Amino acid sequence: MLAKILSLRSKSIVSLVGAGGKTTFINSLAQELKCDNKVLVTTSTKMYLPKTYDFLAIGKGFNSNSKNGLYVYGDRISQDGKLSGVAKAYHDFDYVLIEADGAKGKDIKGWDCYEPVIVKETTMTVGIISIEAVGKLVNKQNVHRSEKFINLTNTRENALITVEDIGIIITHPEGLFKKAQGEKVLFINKVEANTQVISALKIIKFLRHNNTFFDKVIIGSLKKMQYKLINLGDINGSSGNYGIWK
Repeated sequence: MLAKILSLRSKSIVSLVGAGGKTTFINSLAQELKCDNKVLVTTSTKMYLPKTYDFLAIGKGFNSNSKNGLYVYGDRISQDGKLSGVAKAYHDFDYVLIEADGAKGKDIKGWDCYEPVIVKETTMTVGIISIEAVGKLVNKQNVHRSEKFINLTNTRENALITVEDIGIIITHPEGLFKKAQGEKVLFINKVEANTQVISALKIIKFLRHNNTFFDKVIIGSLKKMQYKLINLGDINGSSGNYGIWK
C-alpha cells in the first residue's frame, strides 16, 4: 500500500527525514517490496536494525547475489543495537531506503546545521511528522533538539506545540525538508482519532495558505497501515469532509 501511494518507480532511492515514524516507515515499505525485488536498507546516521531481513552485511559489501529480498548494510552495529554507516553502491538494488535523520524516538525535532544527511543520489525525500506532537510541551523530554525547534518556530520553553508550530517546521527553509533531494513527500503519521484527523487537516490548510509545494501529502497511521493521499487544493476550510478511517 505504501509503495502504491508513493508511486515508487524501480531504482528509487528514498531518504527518510523527520521524527515520529521513520524506522517504522522503512520497515513497512521494505516488507512490501522485498518479495519481488532486491531492497537495500541503510542509514546515513543511525538506526535500529530491521526486525527481519534476509541478508546482512556489516563493514563489507554484499557479494554478487541476484536473489530478491531485504538487504541491510552498515559499517558497524553499536552495543545498543544501532546500525551506522551508509552503503555506497546502489545499482544492484531495485529500491534503496535510507534513514537520513535522527530524533531519539521523539515525535518532533529541530535540526542542527549538519542535519539531515541526504545522499546526492536520492530520488525521493519523505519527511515524517507525528500528529501526537500537537499539544505536548516544548521541552527536551518531548522535542529532539528543543532549542533548535524554539529558534525555528519562535515559540518558548514549555509552551504547548500547536499546529502552526508544526506547519512552520514543515515549511521553514531550515526545517523538515532542509537539504531535500528529488521528489518531496510529506507524511503526517499517527493520525487515527477524529481529533487527530482535524489537526492534520489544519496543518495541511496552513501549508496551502503558505503556497507550499509537495509532490505528495499523505496522512495516516503506520501502526494501523492506513493512509490517505491528500490534495492540498481540496482543503477548503471544512475539517470534517474526510471523516475517519473506514
